[in-house]
Amino acid sequence: MSRRNFLSTEEKFKETIFFIEANSYEQLAIYREFMKDAERGIYEQDPMGVGITIGYINGDATMPVHVCFTFGYIDGFRFCYYYATSRYVDNTLIEEYIETTYPRKYDNGRRRAMTDAMNFHHIYSAIEELKEKNAATTEHPNS
Repeated sequence: MSRRNFLSTEEKFKETIFFIEANSYEQLAIYREFMKDAERGIYEQDPMGVGITIGYINGDATMPVHVCFTFGYIDGFRFCYYYATSRYVDNTLIEEYIETTYPRKYDNGRRRAMTDAMNFHHIYSAIEELKEKNAATTEHPNS
């Protein structure tokens, strides 16, 4: 198990490059699909997740919106799965929370780094972009 899995939750969020809405079954399906194709990179799961009550529907404390966040890596780049586990769900509230608290972009800052399980493949573009930026920085450390 990677020592990176024992970082604080806030440090994990800071490292996160992409958010994927996926319940536990969708995460399993992604993992199974991913493991069929070793060319996609090295996939590692982080067993330490967190649940956060991110707000309340219409400000009513009896209607909390609770979200489960779990983490993983592809080629060392951390991503975060999220899904609502509460009785009440407000997808707009969840998306606004993530965008406001942990704003992530890719495609040279043009697209938000959030998707659903069906479009998991978008994370590959973000990873390739980061790999290219890292390679350019390594080649030209003063730039």
